[in-house]
Amino acid sequence: MKNGLLYWAVLTTAVASTAPAAQSVETPAFRPNILAIITDQQCADALSCRMGARYLHTPALDSLAAQGMFFTRAFAANPLCMPSRNSMFTGRYPHETGVTENKFVKLDTAKFTGLGTYFHQAGYETAYFGKSHLCSKMAESFDTNVLPK
Repeated sequence: MKNGLLYWAVLTTAVASTAPAAQSVETPAFRPNILAIITDQQCADALSCRMGARYLHTPALDSLAAQGMFFTRAFAANPLCMPSRNSMFTGRYPHETGVTENKFVKLDTAKFTGLGTYFHQAGYETAYFGKSHLCSKMAESFDTNVLPK
């Protein structure tokens, strides 16, 4: 990714939270909805809100960037898809998970808790849509998951 930036803003994978699901966790008065959109093979500047509309036009993504969180100094744990995604969804570096290249490595879900589990424990209803490229059954840590066949 150009300049080491990672954007959570295009249409490949979405992690969405809607309403509280578990009542075992104390619910704050205001709980924000969280939507993460993760892309593959996208240069960090490949948005018209970053580089202008002379060569590309991304109005939907520009709108998301304007209304939501836009990271300009985020870094990926690894330039490859599977190590990077597994790091994002476990909070652990590729050398810790053993996922250092784009091939399936069985992860121990007791040792590597998935992001969906953390959000569920915080009282969120969670969903994962799109390709996972996650090792083990990490996408199953979400209440709902819709993966391509």
